[in-house]
Amino acid sequence: WSPQELFDGHQAQISVACGGARDDLGSMELYAAAVHVAATAICSVAPAGAIYWESGELLVHPNDFRAAIGPMMAGQMPIASWIGFRPILGTAEDAETVGMITCGLRPFLGREIELAPAPTTLERARMCLGSVVQRLMDRRLLLHDGDMVEDVDMALKATVRLRDRWIRRDKAAFVLVTDNSVIDRATLRPDRSRAA
Repeated sequence: WSPQELFDGHQAQISVACGGARDDLGSMELYAAAVHVAATAICSVAPAGAIYWESGELLVHPNDFRAAIGPMMAGQMPIASWIGFRPILGTAEDAETVGMITCGLRPFLGREIELAPAPTTLERARMCLGSVVQRLMDRRLLLHDGDMVEDVDMALKATVRLRDRWIRRDKAAFVLVTDNSVIDRATLRPDRSRAA
């Protein structure tokens, strides 16, 4: 499966949307589920090469989208199909650091999540943040400034800071700051003394 070949041979698209906005997580999940099911049904009769989930900025193979329907009907929201994760790579005090931001979480939780950079691997940051997002959506949890969150394996424990903007200047975010983050928990500014 080659996204580049899809773009090169792209001839038409079908847009699927659910009109109107809702302000609670349950309604937004139902809207997204309806769009998900409709898009999957269309792919079974149209020669679709991919599904683009706009809010999450994700290009998904139709088979992967179809495979997510079973777990979705069992109550587990398919974040891999709806929520995009983008890394923030950098260095601090000679340590490689990784942060992560979500794309497409705002319609569900009202804000995106931005994981403050810390010494870790890209894979570990993605896995930990994905676990936190899955738990928030599955349990319909709301975050507040000062809350503590952790992933399923408790490998990531972070303090939640609410900001109208942080990494992305145009998006409100839940900023997650871990104990080993290179960001100061109070000011959300670089803190060289915390770099590993």
